[in-house]
Amino acid sequence: VALTLKAGEAADEINTLAKQTGLSTEEIQKFQYATDIIDVSLDTLTGSMAKNIKSMSDAADGSAEYADAYAKLGVKVVDSNGELRDGQTVYNEVITALGKVTNSTERDALAMSILGKSAQDLNPLILGGADALEALGQEAEDAGLILSQDMLDGLNEVTDAQDKFKATISATGNIIAGTFSGQITSIMNQLTEFVNRLREAYSEDGLAGLSAEIGNILSEILQMISDSIPQMLEMGMNLIMSLLEGIMADPDKLIETIMSIITTIITLITNNLPKIIDMGVKLIVALVQGLVQSIPTLVPALLDMMTSIVSTIINALPSVVEVGKQIVMGIWEGIKAMGSWLSSKVRDFFNGIVGGIKKTLGIASPSKLFENEIGKNMALGVGKGFVNQMSAVQGAMGTSVSASGININMNNSFSGGSYSARDGGKIARELNRSLGMAYR
Repeated sequence: VALTLKAGEAADEINTLAKQTGLSTEEIQKFQYATDIIDVSLDTLTGSMAKNIKSMSDAADGSAEYADAYAKLGVKVVDSNGELRDGQTVYNEVITALGKVTNSTERDALAMSILGKSAQDLNPLILGGADALEALGQEAEDAGLILSQDMLDGLNEVTDAQDKFKATISATGNIIAGTFSGQITSIMNQLTEFVNRLREAYSEDGLAGLSAEIGNILSEILQMISDSIPQMLEMGMNLIMSLLEGIMADPDKLIETIMSIITTIITLITNNLPKIIDMGVKLIVALVQGLVQSIPTLVPALLDMMTSIVSTIINALPSVVEVGKQIVMGIWEGIKAMGSWLSSKVRDFFNGIVGGIKKTLGIASPSKLFENEIGKNMALGVGKGFVNQMSAVQGAMGTSVSASGININMNNSFSGGSYSARDGGKIARELNRSLGMAYR
């Protein structure tokens, strides 16, 4: 459909240009084909042809300007009977003659005089010559690209039908729109009132008044929509019911149409299935043959590729080793560079532990702690232990002396009084005296 509509528009343009320029539709189509190749637009070409016909008429009527221009080019505009010659023939002669004018300024002046102000855009055609234009036109005709007048008229009818359809749609839309004219008018009047209220509110109380009025207007709009919902629902239901009634009015025809479409599709596939299978088989065979024929070429290519890969890896090994060496050295240098940092962190770590212990135990000065607390308590503990063990010492000494035939009365010797750990010197003197007496 899109292709046909586009072709119809093109046919309508061709017919219109033919009427405007006096050229045949066949010539117009040849020019369409040629202008795409010689880089001159069709509008410029047909416009210059139309201007040429007018210039011919003016020259025949005695206009000196146009008569002199044609005369300088050596082109006649009338035949031996005084009648205007064929416009296309004269145009081709003008293009050919202009191509022979060596002075570009004079050439442009003559071209604009005869062919119009856009004549300079025709220079690709003028320099190429009218023969090239005719040759391209013949090429289009030989290729079967020229549509007959009957075909153009048929496509033109499509365009006419399209134009009628557009006009009908537009008119129908206008009729439907007219039905809603009263409601639309009411809405527009209401909107105008809203705008006036907003303006007045802003003029009286500024932004505060504007905000308040916007709230009021929104409330009114919501109420209007709410009031319209029942009518909208009714219209929607009526439309749906009308569609359903249209479908149910002739369900047999609908089913028949659907079955016809399905049957046509199945028949199309069935009739073409052998061709589809045959094409698939041919495609597979062609692929296999192509692969088999390519093996002599593929094998050397694969070998070359593998050789290249292995060679690249071997050549890269020294570089890989060097890179590994550099990585290890870099890590070691990094560790050495971080030595002082690591030592500092370890020192701070243990200092933190010691500090935490001191803080927990309430140690502010270690020297005072050992002097007043630990040392003092240690001395008292040793003395108390010495006193507690004195009885055991006395018993052991007595037993040992008795075994040697020495009789010592330890109780008498130490009967001088009670002793404590601080009387160590006195105890030693008493012990020496008792041992000496026993010995004697």
